[in-house]
Amino acid sequence: MSATMRFDPIYPAHAIERCSATLIFGDPITEKLLLKMRAKANAVFSSLQMVVQSHPQMGFEINPQTGIATPKQMGVGSLVYSNTDRTLSCVITPGALIWNNLRYARWQPFIGQMEQVVSQLLPIVSDAVDVVSVKLEYLDRFYWSGDWDSFSIGKLLRSDKGMWAEAAIKAKREWHSHVGWFDYASANERTLINVNIDVVSAARPGEENAVPSVGILTLLQDQIFTAVDGAQAPEQAGYTDPISHLDKQHLVLKDILAEVILPEMADRITLNPPSR
Repeated sequence: MSATMRFDPIYPAHAIERCSATLIFGDPITEKLLLKMRAKANAVFSSLQMVVQSHPQMGFEINPQTGIATPKQMGVGSLVYSNTDRTLSCVITPGALIWNNLRYARWQPFIGQMEQVVSQLLPIVSDAVDVVSVKLEYLDRFYWSGDWDSFSIGKLLRSDKGMWAEAAIKAKREWHSHVGWFDYASANERTLINVNIDVVSAARPGEENAVPSVGILTLLQDQIFTAVDGAQAPEQAGYTDPISHLDKQHLVLKDILAEVILPEMADRITLNPPSR
């Protein structure tokens, strides 16, 4: 029976459930700069039909006579811009800018919209903070056409590249394989690579009944860090063109996923064309 069973991507053309890009600042943005970003951002996001939700930073004010603590807003906190169904969002915090898309179609629309925002907002803070880390992550999801009795991970994952912990298949149902390592480009720059595989029960979009499902998270994070152990300070303080850097990460993550899934599935989800 399992010979006729197969995996299907979450969408007909691709398997991407979520794509996220994060720009991390070397120092927290001051509240004054965050307010300047908000003033500019409202018009920028309006063109993308995204509205703001503020998440103020909360603290407590203690009455010295009674000892009673009263909740009080302590600062701007973070800004969250999203569209009507919240499938597209941007989170701006004092420490980072995060771009999320839950309805990813192709790379160019994704990075084009992000560039539209970043090109307007980053110049506001570029004299005060550096982008010291750039992170891109994809969550691809596949659904098994049968039940747990017929489940066969060998019809999705490769076993010749060492990209997941094959000992996990000893489990009778759900299992996890989380793998990560660092590559060092120089004494002050490194890359984190993560390949996390979660085998769980999940419902297909628009359906109620859960079926065996495989989520594959591939993550690439480049980081410039300060000198340690007597190493010289980095010549490059931050990533001056994070959008171009994300373009490069996108291509690398495609190659990484191609080492995780079978070539037949890579062809099925059009992994190889650069437009993915």
